[in-house]
Amino acid sequence: MRGNGAVCVAPSVEESIVMAFYLEESAITELAVMASAPEDESVCFTEEQAKIRATGTGRIYERLWDYMTAGDPEI
Repeated sequence: MRGNGAVCVAPSVEESIVMAFYLEESAITELAVMASAPEDESVCFTEEQAKIRATGTGRIYERLWDYMTAGDPEI
């Protein structure tokens, strides 16, 4: 897959699609952050901080899936 994009894998199709959406949003945000300040002024999370932030609580996958499929007659 090198050079061909990203692969999102999850326990369900819905969760995989939501993860792909968040991946794209995160990339857009990362580019904006990188453009806003020199690298030595950027805040970077430690591995432990990143693990804490990597959460699926609060029905995050289900809520975005509901939003993305609202009004879709096939769902």
